[in-house]
Amino acid sequence: MASRLPLFLLAASFVAGFLIRVPHSQRVDSQPAQQSTRARTAVAATGELVKSLRIGGTVEALRSAAIQAPELRGSHVVGWAALTLVRLADAGSIVEAGDVVAEFELKRLEDYIADLQSYVTQAQASLRKRRSEMRILQGIWHQERLRARAESAKSVLDLRTAEVLSAIEAETLRMAAAGARAWEEQQEEEKRWQALAIAAYLRYFEVRIRKELLHVERHRRDYERLQVKTPLGGMVIRETIYTRSGEFAQVEAGDRIYSGAVFMRIVDTSQMVVRATVNQVDAQTIRVGNRAVVELDAYRGLRFSGHVAEMAALASPRRGTRSAGRNFIRHIPVRILIEDKDERILPGLSASADVIVSTEQQGVLVPREALRYGSGPKPSAFVRVVEGDLLRKRLVVVQGLSDTEALIRSGLDLGERVQLQRLPRDRRR
Repeated sequence: MASRLPLFLLAASFVAGFLIRVPHSQRVDSQPAQQSTRARTAVAATGELVKSLRIGGTVEALRSAAIQAPELRGSHVVGWAALTLVRLADAGSIVEAGDVVAEFELKRLEDYIADLQSYVTQAQASLRKRRSEMRILQGIWHQERLRARAESAKSVLDLRTAEVLSAIEAETLRMAAAGARAWEEQQEEEKRWQALAIAAYLRYFEVRIRKELLHVERHRRDYERLQVKTPLGGMVIRETIYTRSGEFAQVEAGDRIYSGAVFMRIVDTSQMVVRATVNQVDAQTIRVGNRAVVELDAYRGLRFSGHVAEMAALASPRRGTRSAGRNFIRHIPVRILIEDKDERILPGLSASADVIVSTEQQGVLVPREALRYGSGPKPSAFVRVVEGDLLRKRLVVVQGLSDTEALIRSGLDLGERVQLQRLPRDRRR
């Protein structure tokens, strides 16, 4: 037992001396092959560093039209607040401008217009009858006037014989002549008032008929409104309404729609945009015309090119977002026009857009997660490069950073493989 102890101490001292002779950098900066093979890596590639701002939003059409239930203008219509749909265009179908996309119940209005038209026809016939009667009365009154005028003229002639008659007979003739003149004047005055009465009577009937004709015309325009036409071409989208069964469902034929309610939309799918908002700080970096790359959440990996088409002039608060000072964080609405055409770009889909705010010169690019920083007052950046079976520390000079990439000025060559940082461990395991 005593003889084995010196041999153990000799072996321990040999191992300690070997560790002291190994360079410090090799023990710190190199890792065995097993760790390099298990590590996530990426290859340094050439490219242009692009700085972008990601914003989320919803796809919508740049041009669209809301289709409303018509508001009837005709008077004396009772119980027409809600209209019954009898036909409407299929959801997702493509229509042209001027096509009939919905039709409401027409029979009741057709019957009502027919009744009004019958009343107007009867009123017009009655007016013609009244005019004929008035012409007959005017003829009778004219005969009475001529008779009065003739009696007055006869009395004047009879009065000329008064010189050869007795005083009593002469006075009788003078009284008869005065009565004839008075009757003639009365007939003239009655003729004037009768003409005014006839004109007023006929005008009354004409105004009533004109009123009913306007009433019919209003209902005819209502009849045209019950056949709803689209002002622009595009895709048909049916709205969700509260049905009589007490449920929210897509509008269908047979539903009752209140006047003025929107029950359908026509969207022009030839020009689609992403409607989004950006907070007041990030909005300073975005300008109208900036290029953008749009991705749809429904189709992973599918990208479309676009640009910022509109930015609102005023900021507005968004619900649910408050700063530490209990003030709403202000957001500015923006619209990003999607330049590519694809049938998968549908209204209502959620989307994200990477708005390119600046670009830097071309160079060696690596993922940003490959960068590491040393300790100290001025930490230097470095990466771990895969060299054979080892990972070696390499100091690099960073020229620029984006959210996902780093532009390396020096310290790394094109094509070299670098180690990426480890992903966080899944806590559910």
